[in-house]
Amino acid sequence: MALSTIGTNAITDATIATGDIANGAVTLGKVDATSTEANNLKQRVCKAWVDLDGGGSAHIDDDFNVASITDNGTGDYTITYSAAMGSADYAVAGSVVGSNSDSYYSFVTSDGSVKSTASCRIGIIHHGGSLNDQGAISVIVFGDS
Repeated sequence: MALSTIGTNAITDATIATGDIANGAVTLGKVDATSTEANNLKQRVCKAWVDLDGGGSAHIDDDFNVASITDNGTGDYTITYSAAMGSADYAVAGSVVGSNSDSYYSFVTSDGSVKSTASCRIGIIHHGGSLNDQGAISVIVFGDS
């Protein structure tokens, strides 16, 4: 299947296996003309993510490039990467699902400690100002690997 017909034909495993999509599908012109295609794609891909349950005995529900989480106390977690980041200058973002309409939480990427290439520390803060455990926590990490 030619790339020009993707809009009218289904993409199948066989199409991907033959390289019809992979060869030339992402070009430097489509990404950014200021750097190499490989570097641009590398910068735009999530380097780690985790969906964790912070209620009770904290555990990972699903992840990419996360070796473990450490429960440092109520609402306080360390995320350790399987493959280290290239530097400590990376972005961490997250979300938390509150338990009801009166429970609003914030995601904080640090307790004042510096991020390292091996891990980052996050806190879950209740709108009243205290750290709190929450069941549904999602974290994504972007930067150099």
